[in-house]
Amino acid sequence: MLSHLSQLPARKRNGPPLSVLTCYDYPTARLLDEAGLDLLLVGDSLGMVVLGLPDTTGVTMEDMVHHIQAVARGAKRVPLIGDLPYRSYLTPDMAVRNARRLVRAGAHAVKLEGGVSMLAQVKAILAEGIPVVGHIGMLPQSVVVEGGYKKKGRTAEDAARLMADAVALDEAGACACVLESMMPEVAAAITQRVKMNTIGIGAGNACDGQVLVTPDLIGSFPWFRPPFAKARADVAGETLRAVREYVAAVVAGTLASAPAPAPAATAAEPSASAPQPVPAAVIETLVVPPEPLVVHREPLVVHSGPVAETFSETPPLEPELAEAISPSSTPE
Repeated sequence: MLSHLSQLPARKRNGPPLSVLTCYDYPTARLLDEAGLDLLLVGDSLGMVVLGLPDTTGVTMEDMVHHIQAVARGAKRVPLIGDLPYRSYLTPDMAVRNARRLVRAGAHAVKLEGGVSMLAQVKAILAEGIPVVGHIGMLPQSVVVEGGYKKKGRTAEDAARLMADAVALDEAGACACVLESMMPEVAAAITQRVKMNTIGIGAGNACDGQVLVTPDLIGSFPWFRPPFAKARADVAGETLRAVREYVAAVVAGTLASAPAPAPAATAAEPSASAPQPVPAAVIETLVVPPEPLVVHREPLVVHSGPVAETFSETPPLEPELAEAISPSSTPE
């Protein structure tokens, strides 16, 4: 398990492959950290699986800061990577300014999409001492421009372009790079060529690590799952079952019913959870009030003037208090 990004080069040399998942909230961060992951990615995929947007291009810096802060509260060991969202790194200055914001929120590294075309931004962020993770292949932030999610590296020209992007990021000093939705043989060649760790998603098994969107892995987002993602749990199904069971219990009036009795404890081993009788003195204090309860009812008078309703026995204000709160005594 990684505890610092400085351990990445050794993992590249010696293995084992990196296990990476996305994360967007505090409880999931705690669970994933305890499960032994190497890296957490607070990805702009939150736009779709958390915010219900059609793609990642609607995610803002404010969204990313908000979710990185939540994840950072839960993850105590595992390093966090934060996505720079769409149009947040158009220039080197903008890239640095927003990278600083993500680091202040709790990220240990920032990720941006693009290779050769983003070198100026990558170098500017690295010059600030902020680690950078690249992202090449299928670029989710370009889905609108490209007209969909398309596999990359199918032609020799496209494969050469991907290799050039990877080498440029590697030579600039990126600590890792996500290879998304590209031909496995191209991802394998890139992994062998560069010093940085490659993290694949839909790019075959030859990368230095793998990343998945956590809702795809645990089955909590059943409305869409990419073909390369295998659900290893059915959180959506269990949620539906539990909620329907709860609704049925509320409707039937059995929600507050006593649970089934626990097995009887032996004399040698009394059950620590067995219910104990409530002392009679305690019951009396709960049931019998110490003095009779007297309810006073005063007649209600409805006025036709500016005051809608008042009680007949409302006492007049003391003269000093009336003078203190009168409009004429209010300071300018």
